[in-house]
Amino acid sequence: DGERGIGVFSHRRDAMRSTASASIVRAITALQATIQRDEGGRGIAALCRPNQLLQASQELLRTPSNGKAIVLTGFPCLRERSPPVETDGPPGAVAIARALVAFGVTVSMPIEHHSRAALQQCMAAACTGEIQPTVIGFPTSDEWEAADDLRLQDMTAGSSIAIAIERAGTSSDGTCYTMRALPMGRDLVAYELNSILTVGSRLRTVAVGDGGNELGMGSLYADVSRTVPNGAKTGCIVPSDFPIVASVSNWGGYALCCACALLAWDQQLALAADGATNNCAGRHSAEDYVARLVPDARSLEAVILAANDAGAVDGINGQSMGSVDGMPLRIHLDLLDRLRAITLGAMNEGEAVDRPPLTSSMRRD
Repeated sequence: DGERGIGVFSHRRDAMRSTASASIVRAITALQATIQRDEGGRGIAALCRPNQLLQASQELLRTPSNGKAIVLTGFPCLRERSPPVETDGPPGAVAIARALVAFGVTVSMPIEHHSRAALQQCMAAACTGEIQPTVIGFPTSDEWEAADDLRLQDMTAGSSIAIAIERAGTSSDGTCYTMRALPMGRDLVAYELNSILTVGSRLRTVAVGDGGNELGMGSLYADVSRTVPNGAKTGCIVPSDFPIVASVSNWGGYALCCACALLAWDQQLALAADGATNNCAGRHSAEDYVARLVPDARSLEAVILAANDAGAVDGINGQSMGSVDGMPLRIHLDLLDRLRAITLGAMNEGEAVDRPPLTSSMRRD
């Protein structure tokens, strides 16, 4: 029916509480612990901070309905392949973008031309029958022109927040590096896109990474350079306001969606308790919220395999068939199921108080 956003919550950001209920904070803390177990053995413990996920999700939900956001990904570490992009990054970016759209936010997703098809196919697999964010292709730096500067300016104009997830990050010598300290040069990366996180205080910034060489991880550079192999060379120096570290960057994206769902649910319960909700909108379950804001295992499998179909492969072992960061598809689906279980468990704990209303834009045919 053309209505956008999740009911009263999307239109009552002014009423949003500065603190979440204790049960919701506990659940978000559990989500963060679940994505920071370091299954990949990268030694991320030194990069983890308390409440990284809580603070980042609260910041996302400060984005006004009908506002604009940028979700940025693309890590072209497969330097001899076409496309050179890996399967970590696009699925998580698509999940975040889809959740923002559900809140009525207009989302742009810039990426290099060589990886645009992979991101677009992930988006199409995730957003069947839904409003889709706009995927925008840009040339790599060696082919960048003045007209591309203008397109970038147009895209960022009016945006209030930028989220980078598994995006190649600029190091201290101005180069983007893989974890093996191999350079990703101007023929692979649109370095100009990384300026989105450095345009000044106008944009709030959230970043998700798993090794310290991703855009926005500069906030953690001191620990990256000290604890990550080759970290002083490969670590990104571009900071973000709210960095999130995860075992796999995609997992950080899924957890961010879950945390946003929890905070939205918590806020609607508070509004219901105050008598501020619109009962005409109808009553829906926690499952309805999670279905609209968080991918499920079936849709995630479709998204990752869509990335494979577009030529993206595992950045560690070069495999397809759903493999991401050296782990088979089943590991990622099981992880998502755990995140969803934590989220639904916390929502149902508070459901006895009230059920928040959802508009028809939340319904899935």
